[in-house]
Amino acid sequence: EVDQYARDYGRMCIELNRPIRLGYSFRGLIRAHDEMSRLITHRALEQDLNTPLVTIPSMFDPLETELNRLCPGEFERIHDARRLLKEGEDQHNCVFSRRQMIRNDYVSIFHWNYADGSYTIQFGKDQFGLFHVDEIKGKYNVECSVAILRRLNDILLQIHE
Repeated sequence: EVDQYARDYGRMCIELNRPIRLGYSFRGLIRAHDEMSRLITHRALEQDLNTPLVTIPSMFDPLETELNRLCPGEFERIHDARRLLKEGEDQHNCVFSRRQMIRNDYVSIFHWNYADGSYTIQFGKDQFGLFHVDEIKGKYNVECSVAILRRLNDILLQIHE
């Protein structure tokens, strides 16, 4: 186990261009290893946050345009990874894990302020070119009411007319 921690610690130091310190106790090695791991994760996250999120053009651009036309100020399409991370933090959900699906233009994520609530919505598009709700959750992953879902579906019906 010590050997594995030491090799992993050394590899991470080289990757981060940090000096390799020797002479740690086993607990000290674990702490140094964990710190290097945290720095690697932070660097990867920073690189990921700087990678474009929404493809240009996206098949969800017309959805964004229509939602803004029909419901000005209610919907916000999440265009970048930093905003996606903030949405997950603010709403206490795991929406940040969907970033690769967004980058591949399979889904689009919107924030919706409606009826004294805030919702994270994942939209998809079917083989007929119709937009649909893959998932909608309130803060803390609370399910939305039937009335809220009905309102959202009514909006989508107006878009598809």
